[in-house]
Formats: sequence, structure tokens, C-alpha cells
Amino acid sequence: MISSTAWWLGWLLVRFTRRLLGRGPPLCLGRLDSAN
Repeated sequence: MISSTAWWLGWLLVRFTRRLLGRGPPLCLGRLDSAN
């Protein structure tokens, strides 16, 4: 139960961080690779 909640919070946190950063180092590289 607790682990499930922690997983949900972690997933939301990751998604929120990705939205805030928008161009994180790993995400940016991944997007560049996909674009190219």
C-alpha cells in the first residue's frame, strides 16, 4: 500500500519535473536523437 503511494508520488514528481525543466540534459539528448 505505502509502496504504491510512494510509486505514484514519484511518478507525479518525475512528470512534474520534466514539465518544469522541459529541456533536461537526458531528455534534451533523447529529443535531439529522436529529431535527428
